[in-house]
Order: sequence, then C-alpha cells, then structure tokens
Amino acid sequence: MKKKDDIIVWDEFEQVTKKETENQVNEEKFPTFTRNYEVDEPSRTRKITNHIKRLKPFMIAMFSALFIGSVLGFVMLNFLTNVSDHPQDLQQQPVSNQMKIEDANQDVADHAEAQLSYTLKPMHGYVLQVGVFNERDNAEISMASYEAEGLSVVLWQMNEQYFLFAGVAATKTAAEILATELESDEIEIYVKEWETPEYEVEVSEQEYEWLTSFQELWDQSVIDLGTNGSINTEAWQDILDEAQGEYSHIEPFLGELMNKIDDLNNPAIQSALLLEIWQQFISIFNL
Repeated sequence: MKKKDDIIVWDEFEQVTKKETENQVNEEKFPTFTRNYEVDEPSRTRKITNHIKRLKPFMIAMFSALFIGSVLGFVMLNFLTNVSDHPQDLQQQPVSNQMKIEDANQDVADHAEAQLSYTLKPMHGYVLQVGVFNERDNAEISMASYEAEGLSVVLWQMNEQYFLFAGVAATKTAAEILATELESDEIEIYVKEWETPEYEVEVSEQEYEWLTSFQELWDQSVIDLGTNGSINTEAWQDILDEAQGEYSHIEPFLGELMNKIDDLNNPAIQSALLLEIWQQFISIFNL
C-alpha cells in the first residue's frame, strides 16, 4: 500500500505537516484548565510575627522565672551547705556582735581616760619639825618615842634625809602658836617653811579637775585650822563622794584619804593629818 505523503501546510511562513496541524487543532479544541493557588507570602509572615509577639511576654516570664529560681536555688543550697559544715558560726555570731559593741564602748572609755600632761600648782606651809635623820631606822625609832608621848608625827623623806613633823600651819605665826601648844620638856619643836614644787602629771582631764579641787580644799583647811581651830570635815566627805568613776591614776591616794576621813573629826590631830595627806598626795607622783 502506498504511503500517503504528508500534507505540507504553511503557517506564517513556516512549513508544518498536516499531522502537526491536526495536533494543534486538537489542542485548541480541548484546552486544559489548571487552578493556580497564589500564596500571599507577606501575609503569612505577618501572621507568624504576630503570633510570636503574643507569645513573647509569656516566654520572657517563663525563662526569667527559670533563671531566678535556679539562682535562688543555688544560693540556698550553698548557704545550707555552709551552715551544715560550720554550725558553730551561727552560735558565735551574736557573741561576735556583742564583742564589737563592747570594743566600741571600751574605745569610748579609753578616749575619756586618755592621759594628758597637766601642771599642778606648788603647795606651801609652815611645818613643826621635831627631828631630822640621815638613817631611816633612827627616824623610825624617834618617831615611836614621840608617839608614845602622845604626839602624832609624820615621817617625810626629802633629799636623802628623814624629817619628823608634828603638824602644819598656813602662816609662820599660826605655826608658832601651834608649836607652843605642843611643846613640852621632852619635845622641842622648830617652825620651818616647807614647800613642794609644781608637778607635771599625766592623768585624765577628770582626774586633773579632782586634783585641783583637792589642792584648793587642802589650802583652805590649813587656813581654817589656824583661824578657827578646826576644819570643815563635811567638805572632805563631799570631795571623796565626787571621786566616782574611773580614777585609776590616783586610786591609791583616794584609798588612803578614805581611811583618814573619820580621824579628821578629831581636832587634836587635824594638823598632823593634813600634813600626812600632803605627803601622801605628792607620793602618788613619786616626787
């Protein structure tokens, strides 16, 4: 059978066969419809972004809670571990705080008691001398014999000599009158001017004020003894009462003075006691 030749058709100056033309026709008769779903990419992105924004506060709160909880848990675990390893620290802490308070109070007290250098004025009087010796033993023997005669005597060491005094007065005239009253055939008395220089002392301000008051009272008592024949014993009790608190630098002298306060009520020995108080006063400074 003879093969049919293809029919040649010219389409827009291009040569095509009949078969190709038929195929084109068939395609045109039965078009294929396809549905295209267009996706709006920016819209989807906005939805995701908005969703994330809504979740962001909850996520931040959740992670913050987890972080804070972890830190607190670590701190508490470390604290409990230290407490279990060193339980005595909790017991010692109140004691440590108390010690700090006590140390602070002590610092305040130390400041109040700070030693400063002060100058005490000279003391002066006229003494009734009954003897002077180069040896202490001889002075003590003579002192015992005077006391056996009923005469109160004070042993005072000065410049490697030992003096025996029977009393003190503010003026030479008052001393001579007193010496006349005490002299006897067995007792010979010489009136002598006696003075102790000013003293450089290191004491607290409170102690210095008390020492100054003491010197003023002593001077007045010696004057009163010569003019009135007696002293104001109540004033001596008052000055002792003022010495309350910390007087560590003059405490020995305060003790001696307290032991003599009752004897000051006896006019017969007031002159000798004032002299002895004077001697003990300067002895606390090793003068």
